[in-house]
Amino acid sequence: MKNIAFIPARAGSKRLKNKNFRNFNKIPLIEHSLKAAIDSKCYEKIIVSSDDLRIKHHIENKYKNFDHVLFIKRPKILSGDKIKVLQVINYYFEKLRIDETFETISLLLPTCPLRNSNHIKKAFEIFEKKKLDGLISITDVGFVYKMGIKIHGNYIRPFWKNSPLITGNTRSQNHKKIYRPNGGIYLSATKSFKKTKNFFKQKKIGHLIMNKIESLDVDDIDDFKLAELAKKNLVF
Repeated sequence: MKNIAFIPARAGSKRLKNKNFRNFNKIPLIEHSLKAAIDSKCYEKIIVSSDDLRIKHHIENKYKNFDHVLFIKRPKILSGDKIKVLQVINYYFEKLRIDETFETISLLLPTCPLRNSNHIKKAFEIFEKKKLDGLISITDVGFVYKMGIKIHGNYIRPFWKNSPLITGNTRSQNHKKIYRPNGGIYLSATKSFKKTKNFFKQKKIGHLIMNKIESLDVDDIDDFKLAELAKKNLVF
């Protein structure tokens, strides 16, 4: 089975400037995802796509002897802050005719630096064993979503009409766990992706559960500091 991975990284970041190229535990944030992909030995091709020339130079210089690692400069039309990552993946899927060469396509977000090679290998094991169309890494939301609060003017009130905060059913064990995608791994059979153009529309989508620490997503400076601290103390 031939597999391809995409690691997209836009140059601009409103909440944390130069986020993807910012040094995270001594190397650029994006490089942690690249190293995880390489070390997993699951991919015949790994594509890093960005409009940031610093990332281009770093990848092309440091990984010039890795034939399966390729940097592609993201076109300007796909570099705006309103562009969705799925638009980027679909653009390259069609432009590079991915389905003609590869059987699976993966999206690895650079903002999930604690996802490692073992997670990727495990994802592929589940994907193949269960003969899935797709697989997504997820983590426990860690909060009873029905206990959400909204701010109304100067006051707060429960977001949901029949909120447990009103009924008194606030014991978390009484509520089913809710999960969310953590950005670590989006995996799909290329034949399914070609039809759906999405990672969530396949018929048989499996999952890989990752814990809260492994699922830390870097969006702002607080996330960055917390994830970097966790990285230094994790043993993989």
